[in-house]
Amino acid sequence: MSGASFAAKATVSRLPAAVGPVADLAPVSGAPRSQWLLLTTAGDLVRFDADSGTARTVGATTVPAEPQPDYWREHVVRRRLHASHDGRFAGIVNDYGRYGEVADLETGRVTLSLDGGDYHQYTVPFSFAFTQHKGRTLVVHRTAWNRLDVSDALTGELLTPRDPGIPHRLDYFHGALAVSPRGTRIADDGWIWQPYGVPTVLNLRSWIEGRTFESEDGRTRKELDWRDYYWNEPQCWIDERHIAVTGLKGIDYEAKSSTRGVRVFDAVRCRELLALPGVEGALFAADGMLFAAALAGLQAWDPVSGELRGTVPGFVPTHHHPGAAELVAFDGETLSRLPLSCLV
Repeated sequence: MSGASFAAKATVSRLPAAVGPVADLAPVSGAPRSQWLLLTTAGDLVRFDADSGTARTVGATTVPAEPQPDYWREHVVRRRLHASHDGRFAGIVNDYGRYGEVADLETGRVTLSLDGGDYHQYTVPFSFAFTQHKGRTLVVHRTAWNRLDVSDALTGELLTPRDPGIPHRLDYFHGALAVSPRGTRIADDGWIWQPYGVPTVLNLRSWIEGRTFESEDGRTRKELDWRDYYWNEPQCWIDERHIAVTGLKGIDYEAKSSTRGVRVFDAVRCRELLALPGVEGALFAADGMLFAAALAGLQAWDPVSGELRGTVPGFVPTHHHPGAAELVAFDGETLSRLPLSCLV
């Protein structure tokens, strides 16, 4: 592995003490400034501007706490926060749990109560993602272990009703979701019985615009790989067609620790294009580059050539703010913000 260190220095923004302990945060990705939505451990929703240091409470969640399951105890039930592109809507869900909600932060209303079902829900994060389509903010969310739906964030209207008389049963536990940068595709890090982790992709616009069963057996739904006992791992869209997925080919439970790595796929042709052995950590992408938050620090990879372009030792980002063009490491009290312009 090669690659020189970037001459990069992070800006540190401290959360106001009055906010209290933060359970999770999410970028307001459409904002040109470093604006964030915070979820406190008390359940408050707070808008935070990292440039000015100002914060104001904009709502609160009513999602109930859920008990830790007896099985898969390494999967800790925790609240997870999602923010819509414009910051108007918040999605609060219980990862490895059953319940969640969508809140309109302008009106204070809960527009959508979420129930992902109680069948092995402790094996996967709550399937949830915001997306934009024809001027509307939409929510992709799990309504059963093997069913995803799309709803309007403002009205709660279900946009993907199924005809119960048409059998389209899917033997697949939906997992963490990731929407491509322009919202044309969605990736699902779920699993099927063995258990095998099976990362899948599908055309989100085709599904929203009328192919109601696209997420079950539609022609654009592709399975990228099968991995024994291997899911709940980082994945990241590089652009509308290409996606990076953690886990090398043929990975199995016993060999998991020795076969770490990332693969880049053409999501349309369902074809592996590149493997990066040994790469690990959270994944982010911007300006045609793939970033990995390795334990030793940030790595910047060329996802076409496989070249390591450079590193930032000691900087391990947890979030990406697309609008502000920065990678951010959050430690519970501060945001260390690294401009992407430093990584060229």
